[in-house]
Amino acid sequence: MTGAVGWCVLGCRPEGNPRAAEPGWLVCGRCANRLAWRLHDIPDLFAMLDEFVVPGVVGAAGGRRAPGFSSRSPARDDVIALRDRRTTVDEEGDPHSALELLAAWADNVRDDLALDMPAGARSVVGEARLLSAHLGHIAAAGWVTAFAEEISELHQALRRVTGTAARIVDLGPCPADTADTETGDLSTCGAALRAELDAEACQCRRCGASWPRQTWLHLADRFADRLDTEAGERFGRFDHRKAGE
Repeated sequence: MTGAVGWCVLGCRPEGNPRAAEPGWLVCGRCANRLAWRLHDIPDLFAMLDEFVVPGVVGAAGGRRAPGFSSRSPARDDVIALRDRRTTVDEEGDPHSALELLAAWADNVRDDLALDMPAGARSVVGEARLLSAHLGHIAAAGWVTAFAEEISELHQALRRVTGTAARIVDLGPCPADTADTETGDLSTCGAALRAELDAEACQCRRCGASWPRQTWLHLADRFADRLDTEAGERFGRFDHRKAGE
């Protein structure tokens, strides 16, 4: 008799189907690899922050800003927040202190595994390295979902500030069929699909369906056809044969 299959708690649903977690873990191999990549990338991005403290440098959020007099801080507040251990998060979406966020999760691992606290000063590199080394334990921990969410948010914040954030493309509405939880009736999801150009797949935030790269062109074409149809019905189709009359 085989045990029941456990599904990835991070919501992986390629082609609308849940992805199985790795044996002994709560996440699938792909999500674990994504976490490993972010933990590897975060120290490199953090090391770049010194270049972006002064307004006027290129960043993904606002492009190049010309230096000059203003009522704003003479330094970029978003960069300061990420670098300062005293940063507190008052509202959802506020940037975290990179070091404090990593240190808090690293302390979870130390408590779980009875590891010694670091002898010297903590660092982003050191805490990220400890988390990477014990990713197998994290993948099986009940708090892995919250961990993955905060690591993803930190990684995205660092990429935005340093101008390395991935470009986003609109793929149109999600065409996946979803069942009503009460009646079982099927309907089209319809949520907006937005994909990072360097991602392997685009996951719908509403229904969880995952659309691999090879489907993106088809999805975008469907979206363009729908817009063309709606525009034609509303404004009348453009007839190139009469354009020159």
